[in-house]
Amino acid sequence: MMILLDTGILITYFREVDKSSTLLYKLAATHDLAISAITAFEFRVGFRDQEDSFLEEMLSMMQLLPFDENCVSKSVEVYQNLKKRSKLIPMQDIFIASTALAYHIPIATLNINHFQRIEGIDLWQTS
Repeated sequence: MMILLDTGILITYFREVDKSSTLLYKLAATHDLAISAITAFEFRVGFRDQEDSFLEEMLSMMQLLPFDENCVSKSVEVYQNLKKRSKLIPMQDIFIASTALAYHIPIATLNINHFQRIEGIDLWQTS
């Protein structure tokens, strides 16, 4: 089963000294992992040059899902639904969630508060 990882999952893995205690490490043992193009962008922007090899090694463990026309359509739907209910979240979270919706896969996130507002999203139980 494939699971889409939110940016926070990657950041926690990067920062944690004991990698085996992270959700990314645990999920990688039993699932196929994917990230959206948006997550790849967010994560790469936060890296310094000397960390490039670690970044590339880490990202090579995951499938990169493109942000295509279907993702764009889902993003518009999600944005309009959240706005109508006065429950908007950051645009990058809308894009990442829309990727999960477009590819029909669950998303693992540490930011449950934002993602649970999105109708139809399949949140991976992180606890």
